[in-house]
Amino acid sequence: EELLQIGLTGWEKLRVHQGVPKLGGEITESYNPLEAQLWDSLNFIKGCYIGQETIARLKTYKGVKQFLQRFRLDAMPDGFQTAEDGPENDRDGGEIIHSSEGGEKVGVLTSCAAIGGQIWGLGYVRTKANLEDGSRVVIGETEDAAGISAVMDTPLPRVGDNGFPEWLLQDDEAASPSQ
Repeated sequence: EELLQIGLTGWEKLRVHQGVPKLGGEITESYNPLEAQLWDSLNFIKGCYIGQETIARLKTYKGVKQFLQRFRLDAMPDGFQTAEDGPENDRDGGEIIHSSEGGEKVGVLTSCAAIGGQIWGLGYVRTKANLEDGSRVVIGETEDAAGISAVMDTPLPRVGDNGFPEWLLQDDEAASPSQ
């Protein structure tokens, strides 16, 4: 069976497109595992681990204040590298996400990647913002000033004939099938 080898650029594209949080980007001391959408990675039955009581309280009382979301952006925000520039595209603090209606701060963008002619990003959005898939937001400056328009998006990636998303093999010199 054929095994696909991808470089760091391909991995970063895949990570952002699939909404996988990265240590130092979406996984920091500022975000807990429930906010990072890592519900399946936690054991709510096992006892005695660091943070167990906090996580159990968040789950029981629906105390999660923000969730990791995926976005389709109209342009690459300043300061973020494209995936073609290299795998390290995170920024400390990220870029502020504003509601497109009223300009209220609703979250923070943490990672971006140029994938198949589109710009995709990951970021945290406050639960109280009541945004849904397809909601339009502004990345960067406030609604009144220049910002980048984006849409919250969560569909699964399009898969090519070989079982891999077509963009995964594009623009990555290290990508090559191996036996």
